[in-house]
Amino acid sequence: MQTLLEIIATIVVWAASLVFSHLGIEVDLTRPTHSDRPAVERTARATGESVAAPASEDCPDAERARIRRV
Repeated sequence: MQTLLEIIATIVVWAASLVFSHLGIEVDLTRPTHSDRPAVERTARATGESVAAPASEDCPDAERARIRRV
């Protein structure tokens, strides 16, 4: 099933690139290598860093925005 979906996706992308080529837009169909793909960057919190405290005041529109069940 996965192979069939990839074949259909390849045909759709190829057909779209043909349409774009008639409009003067060039499509690069080469797949990027593993080293060219952007890596996910994750940052960890420092051990002494704490989460910011929530605001001490309520929102002035909080009472009107509150959902009331009947």
